[in-house]
Amino acid sequence: MLALGVTFFAAFSCCKFVIANDEGLDIIVQKYKALGYSEISDVKNERYQFRFCACEGVSNWPESDANCACSRTEDAEFVQKSVPHALYPSSCIHTPKQNKCLVGSIASSPKQKDLYVKVSVDRASLTDPPYQKIRESRFKSNVRLTCSKESSCENCIPCKNGFIELVTHL
Repeated sequence: MLALGVTFFAAFSCCKFVIANDEGLDIIVQKYKALGYSEISDVKNERYQFRFCACEGVSNWPESDANCACSRTEDAEFVQKSVPHALYPSSCIHTPKQNKCLVGSIASSPKQKDLYVKVSVDRASLTDPPYQKIRESRFKSNVRLTCSKESSCENCIPCKNGFIELVTHL
């Protein structure tokens, strides 16, 4: 079976913080766009979910890799409310713990430099492969994520095209 990729666009914003001598990482999502209106009929009342991981090296499945630390799964907006996109306030960069922000927090070490993201809806992966590497940056960064165009993919949601936009600062 041929699996074709569709490009997603993502911009992330991460903030480094220190708590009790441990380093950690906040990934702050400011905007994302994924599925279009014609693609959401079965999932329009579900929420997008984001999970971020920091790893010491390359990992195909970060959440089960001992060299990785992951955030909990963070619920984003409802799929229907995210068409054409979901936008969070720019104040989230400075005050990321507000209830109006989408933040993935990871208790990471300085050795864990490789960042990954998984986007799903109702426990079905939207990103394909599920975890995709994102660039670590102290400034706003754009990342391209892929999803499966194959309608028969297992445990995934097919997409025609789209992008996810997030904003990061380290």
